[in-house]
Amino acid sequence: MRPTDRARPGLPDLRAALYVALASACGFGAFYGLYTAAPVTLDGGEDSTGARTAVFMACVIAAQPLVPLAGRWLRIRSRAVGGALAAMAAGFAALPLAGSWPGLVAVGAGFGVFVVTSAAWVRELADARTAGRALGLFGLGSAIGATVAAPAALALDAASGLPGVAAGGAVLTALGILPVVAAQRVATRSRPVTALGTRTADVNGPTGSDAPQVANTDDAAPAPAGDRVGARRRPTLLAQVLPTVAVHGLAVLAYGLVLSSAGALGNVSSGTLAVVAAFGIQGAVAVGRPVAGWASDRFSGAGVLLVAAVGVVVSMTWVVLDPDPVRFAVAATCVGAASGAVQTAALTLMMRHAHTPQHAERVSLAWNLVFDIALGIAAALTARIVLI
Repeated sequence: MRPTDRARPGLPDLRAALYVALASACGFGAFYGLYTAAPVTLDGGEDSTGARTAVFMACVIAAQPLVPLAGRWLRIRSRAVGGALAAMAAGFAALPLAGSWPGLVAVGAGFGVFVVTSAAWVRELADARTAGRALGLFGLGSAIGATVAAPAALALDAASGLPGVAAGGAVLTALGILPVVAAQRVATRSRPVTALGTRTADVNGPTGSDAPQVANTDDAAPAPAGDRVGARRRPTLLAQVLPTVAVHGLAVLAYGLVLSSAGALGNVSSGTLAVVAAFGIQGAVAVGRPVAGWASDRFSGAGVLLVAAVGVVVSMTWVVLDPDPVRFAVAATCVGAASGAVQTAALTLMMRHAHTPQHAERVSLAWNLVFDIALGIAAALTARIVLI
């Protein structure tokens, strides 16, 4: 280890996490760009836009549970994340072909693998002191990518249609492979140190006895090997993370409701206010995530989650009780900030129960599936109930 790394032991972890965050900006940006532009860029042909978008999202969700089932094949994180981005790039390149079906399947499946493996990788790169900040950086990257790429995809569609969206997505996902390579190099040079003071195995090494072990935390350390009674009484991973993931789901539901309702501002006020509100909500999510990650490292993770959840409840109450369009936009932005904080605080708290790569995969899977399901429910509810 270099002297500078020894003097500042958290630096290598955060640097590697920053590279993965850049990759997440590319991956999430490409996905949300296609998702946003799909209603217009996929319009035409024998198959409806709705059917193709539904299959696209089904591929995203169906691919996620395959990551834990794949076992050692996706345990080498740099290859899994880079391979998922490469699959997405190939899918974007194939979008203009065969009614877009092959491309949609490849992009959807690649993104499903990407979201689970990249979040698990970030947790494995970080030690107990920097887990929240690392996951906060990851959340910041994904939020910024989605915020910027969505309008960019619409602009590409207006300029050159489906070929432009396909080319933009292919280039963006291919560029995302570069920070993956950089993250692997940083992780190889300086392996993280666990809370017990022992070095972990190479995060890109083999599975089995040499598999990377996620850093233990003081509040979730495994029971001693000889304590068989304590081991039997230890709650399962699902029981440990279920309350947290439930709070996460409710926060995402609130975020989805205000984001979907923001478009209706154009019906009661100006279209400009609707755009400003949408960007305000997304920008607030991007700010709330790293702030919560930093706070989770510095203070109690459960306390940060509780404070952020109260913020969601208070902000949503303001949204429901105040029909004024301008104040709705302000309140919705507050919902976005609080929801973003809940998302990262919940992921950090859940990941602190992950002591193995398998646990990290399952936690990442649960967090992402609940996120997708909650957004889907929010979209369905907004079709019947508009908050403004």
